[in-house]
Amino acid sequence: MYFDTRQTGHAPGSAWVRAANIALTRTLQNLCNSRNFTYSSSMDDYTPSEDDMNVKVNKYPQLRQLCWNRPNDAVVDGQTALALYERNWRFIDHDALTPAEQKLLDRLVAVHGNGHFLAA
Repeated sequence: MYFDTRQTGHAPGSAWVRAANIALTRTLQNLCNSRNFTYSSSMDDYTPSEDDMNVKVNKYPQLRQLCWNRPNDAVVDGQTALALYERNWRFIDHDALTPAEQKLLDRLVAVHGNGHFLAA
């Protein structure tokens, strides 16, 4: 992110503009750190935080069955996925849970369930 010099009258390479760009970058970094985001100067290096967890339904067989009424390529956020598991736990075939799906469920409970799984 860079300071726009067109409205200030300062030359693009001046010390004032460089200082403003540094201050703006630090402000953005501090804001991102306080909001649990990862700051990067380019979007190529973007790292999503735990709150940005998206789950591809097709990768997990039991979740896919719970999402029978959604498109095949559906993606749900972590909180929605945990709510689906909790609300429909009685329909889950516990023996058919794959290790990857169990790992996902553990992570969902840790991140979105505060360590508690509340099966309905």
